Amino acid sequence: MTINAAALLLDGHDATAVALVCGDDQMTYGTLRERVARAAAAWRAAGVAIGDRVAIALPDNLDWVVAYLGVIWAGGVAVAVNPRVPPDEWNTIVGAAGFRCILAATPIATPPACKARMLAVDDWRGLVAGAPAVAPCMMEDHAAAFWSHSSGSSGSPKAVVHAHRFARHVADVASDVLDVHIGDRLFASSRMFFVYPLGNSLFAGLKLGATIILDPQWPTAATVAATVAIARPSIFFSVPSMYRSLLRDGFATVFAHNGV
Repeated sequence: MTINAAALLLDGHDATAVALVCGDDQMTYGTLRERVARAAAAWRAAGVAIGDRVAIALPDNLDWVVAYLGVIWAGGVAVAVNPRVPPDEWNTIVGAAGFRCILAATPIATPPACKARMLAVDDWRGLVAGAPAVAPCMMEDHAAAFWSHSSGSSGSPKAVVHAHRFARHVADVASDVLDVHIGDRLFASSRMFFVYPLGNSLFAGLKLGATIILDPQWPTAATVAATVAIARPSIFFSVPSMYRSLLRDGFATVFAHNGV
């Protein structure tokens, strides 16, 4: 059975419902689906073929989501990369991945052999703006859709390969345990290059037709609390260290007052 994970996440939603919020910017499901289909064409024009890996080294914003899902829509393999990745770790990732393209907001200390594969985000936006929307590339369900890198606690970061079939059940816990549904607003304090927010907030939220809140800032207790106060998520995902920081710095009342 063939599948395209990005298409499955974006199919069947009210086109006018808000999919993404990032500060003062937002994007509906209809616009997101159309933009992702055009991003796929842009990736193909940049030389991305089926199975090629593409690194997305951007802050969490609308561009990030469009670029990432566009790679999957085109039949490529999306690889989210920390835009602040240390040079030695980045060189390890580049050496193992063999990226066809690397999309970055700022220059990354990339080996000379990879420089020609770098694509600045402004240039990429131009490619997307001029690209036609294309149909999703249907893949075998076991074909790779994205890589996520381990933390490297046992050595160098290792790529974990996720197949397109992940999209069939990625929202089961969110639906059955957390009762996420249309109208919910999801926010994760961790950046999207971690699989925890990627799966629980972005993927599950899109599959269920919720609104995903993005924050391009590097997370601190203060920035996270400010985003919660402004964007008012109904469900908040975080990690123990951030919860401790929020409590230590006196931000618990922000969450209580906003009903999170």
